[in-house]
Amino acid sequence: MKSFLRKSKIFTITLLIVNLLFAGNTMGQATITTAGDGNWNSTTVNAPWPGGVVPSSLDNVQIRPGDNVTVTANATINSITFLNTSTASRTLTVNSGVTLTVSGLTGIITMQNAATGNTTAIIAGAGTINCSSLTVGGTVTTTTGDGITLLTSTLSTFSISGNLFINAEDNGTAENDARFSLSSGTVTVAGTVVLDSDTDDNNADATFTMELGSENGTLVLTGATPFSLSGLGGEILDLDGVSGGNTSTVNYNGANQPVQASTYRNLVLSGSGTKTSTGVTNINGTLSILEDISLTVAGFNFAVAGTTTIDGTLTSNNTAGTKTFDNIIISATGEFNSIVDENYTLTGSLNVNAAAILTSGSGTWTFNGNSTISGTATITTALLQPLIQIPEFILFKFNCIRFRKFYQ
Repeated sequence: MKSFLRKSKIFTITLLIVNLLFAGNTMGQATITTAGDGNWNSTTVNAPWPGGVVPSSLDNVQIRPGDNVTVTANATINSITFLNTSTASRTLTVNSGVTLTVSGLTGIITMQNAATGNTTAIIAGAGTINCSSLTVGGTVTTTTGDGITLLTSTLSTFSISGNLFINAEDNGTAENDARFSLSSGTVTVAGTVVLDSDTDDNNADATFTMELGSENGTLVLTGATPFSLSGLGGEILDLDGVSGGNTSTVNYNGANQPVQASTYRNLVLSGSGTKTSTGVTNINGTLSILEDISLTVAGFNFAVAGTTTIDGTLTSNNTAGTKTFDNIIISATGEFNSIVDENYTLTGSLNVNAAAILTSGSGTWTFNGNSTISGTATITTALLQPLIQIPEFILFKFNCIRFRKFYQ
């Protein structure tokens, strides 16, 4: 009995300490709404903070439409909310060399949607934002009119340790589309990019896009489940950004990740383990498979319009679907492993470096419309331009390799 009482006292004291700590974190917490433009650490009244009081690390900040805030020195805050009180845009800028940390009890950045009409905001600058999660839309579920909730990032470094939520709302005939636009800079998501188009109706769209603005952003995905798409409306991934010579890049940088079926501009596979294609994939730029990374191309259409560089391993394990490449470069650490008798089409060249491994299978390899490597492994180069560069000590696993060149 005495032992039980001692344990009860210990539990009570522990619970009291936890409550005191929680109270200490929340008692000094305030919600501060901008009252104009200004620097984050400015003490000028209403530029941007009411009374000129700079928010503390425990506080929650709300940025009104039309108010522009610039972070000029390192700062920490509990949460940031872009309000939905008008259609005017607003910009949160983080200067070069400066980090804004959104942490504390929530660490959430929220872009509110409106009951009707558009809401827009921009996160910009050459600095860094670290936050726990980011939510775009879904804060008003009973929409009364159509609208678009748009948050655009041109920030140099934007790191999200949890999920990025993009929530559309559909209330009968009133649809609010939610969009996150990665125009430039790098956004890293350690959790999941969640696109939810709502389940009330099928007319609202949740969109992650890299095809607005300068279109040279980089998305780095380190989570085990990079994307989650749900709802009755549209879940849209626009990952094929290209504008004025700029191109967008998606980098799967985690371990053993599925590669979302989509259309990409540039695709990089890094981190560790095996990446696995999950559906029809089109890469309109380059594909880079880094060393120690394995990509498994399953039974889907898989097309790369630019150069494929293999420093790791590319494995094809299913003959279903069409596999098309432009140039393929297999480095000294690389391996192209066709474990089924698949057919491949190359519109460019095949460059296999020393010590690389190419296991062809017994399918047909077609080069530049004129040349094939079939089950008997005849290599035919087009015109006078040799398409195959073969250094010494290359390991080919073909049956009866023969080389033949045609001249005109």
